[in-house]
Amino acid sequence: MKQGRPPAEEPTTNRRVLQDVALNLASYAASLFAMLLYSPYLVSRLGVAAYGFVPMTINAVQYLGVLTGSLQLSAGRSLSAALQDEDEARPSAVVSTALWSILGVLTLLSPALLLLAWRADRLLQTPEGLEVDVRWLAIGALSMFTMTSLAGVLELVAYVRGRFDLRSAMVVASTVVRVGVPVALISALGPRLRYVGAGLVAGALVHLLGAALSARRLLPSLRVSPRLASAALLRELASVGGWTIANQLGVLLFLNADLLVVNRVLGSKASGDYALVLVWSTLLIAIGSAVANAFGPRILTTVTGGRREEAAVIARDGVRLVSLLMALPVGLIAGFAGPLLRAWQGPGFEHLAPVLTLVVLLLGLSIGYQPLASVFLALQALRLPSLVQLVSGTFSVSCGFLLARHTQLGLWGPALASGLTLALRSCLFTPLHAASLLGLPRRTFLQQVVLAALATLGVTGLGRLVSSLLSPQGWFQLGAAASLVAAPYLIVAWFLLLSTGQRAALAQRLRRRS
Repeated sequence: MKQGRPPAEEPTTNRRVLQDVALNLASYAASLFAMLLYSPYLVSRLGVAAYGFVPMTINAVQYLGVLTGSLQLSAGRSLSAALQDEDEARPSAVVSTALWSILGVLTLLSPALLLLAWRADRLLQTPEGLEVDVRWLAIGALSMFTMTSLAGVLELVAYVRGRFDLRSAMVVASTVVRVGVPVALISALGPRLRYVGAGLVAGALVHLLGAALSARRLLPSLRVSPRLASAALLRELASVGGWTIANQLGVLLFLNADLLVVNRVLGSKASGDYALVLVWSTLLIAIGSAVANAFGPRILTTVTGGRREEAAVIARDGVRLVSLLMALPVGLIAGFAGPLLRAWQGPGFEHLAPVLTLVVLLLGLSIGYQPLASVFLALQALRLPSLVQLVSGTFSVSCGFLLARHTQLGLWGPALASGLTLALRSCLFTPLHAASLLGLPRRTFLQQVVLAALATLGVTGLGRLVSSLLSPQGWFQLGAAASLVAAPYLIVAWFLLLSTGQRAALAQRLRRRS
């Protein structure tokens, strides 16, 4: 039975959402700034072929997330419900069960994983002289994954409590250490790829310590012990997380497999070039997630509390906010792709501008739907979305491999296969299924992203026009040219991006700070 029109939002909810969005964006802006400086530094010191192994190794290790991420997601839902019920014992049982289960799985797999890491140079096309460094980089990536997986469980406390200030501080601190350690070691000891692995380990350790301290601060009654872990609770978490495994595997196939395909088919130099393109898509996804994460805890809380109509309001506003907000950076990157690559890496990389434009524009069609993932999780309606994600991810990788091997498209092959498949899945399935689950008209979410797509094309077209007229050189001129595009968009978006209540809440918050 279809529900009526969602009720109006409460002003306090609007203010809280805007505050959380601002905190998340601030932390990711710091990470963005660090990574934009870090990537050209590594390319200049290590070379583009060696640099390509950094994201490629990290991406390969992320496939282990299908074993750990599902438990984290289902534990987050259970933790949210337990805190709402004011059950003092269950949060410790949920966290302990998830934490020790993940640690146990990774411990059992560690001999095989270490063997694979030590043979990473044989599994990938590795230039002569980099074999040992690639091995140590892979071991560093494995260590990083282990610590961040454990941190992800402890960080659920801050997520469910809505303490995005603490989560943002952890992101900034771990990023500074992850970047600072390799820069210091390379400056002191010379350019070696293995030092990047040392930075991964150091940054992950900071993340783990920060997550432990924040969990203890926010939930003093929390206890983490193997004795509190429960086999019955693990089965409960796994019953929700089973389909999440399929979903996460599909996501990883979309986001991480392209680079491995390029390395195996087109070589290490091509994979280094493609890794530079993927830096921008990764950053866009991170920024979109920073905004979408502000809505996740509220969707979980309202659904588990039986307030589905309120959840529909939050989900609708989340899609609108993420879609129209991300239209600006997506359009700016696509519109100024050539000058951006020239300012960032030098004139020798401008040939990647068409591929970068294609990747970010296709990504822009799907990035706005990130808040809807919380809807599927909260309603435990994961089977169909997970199957669609896994099938489409497998199809994307298969098409990318065939296009790379059997055509002359080069980097365009994997980029087209991944981008088009992701866009089609996101536009044809995700918004329609989420609206159906929430009892809303099927066009509810789709029309928000159609508007954002038009906005993105408008920003891209205006950016191309300004770029052709001004031919910006360097970061200062590029920033000035981008501001000519961003300023009119922000003025127009103010009336499209936020509802009347949200604009009033934001204006009130700005007046208080002035």
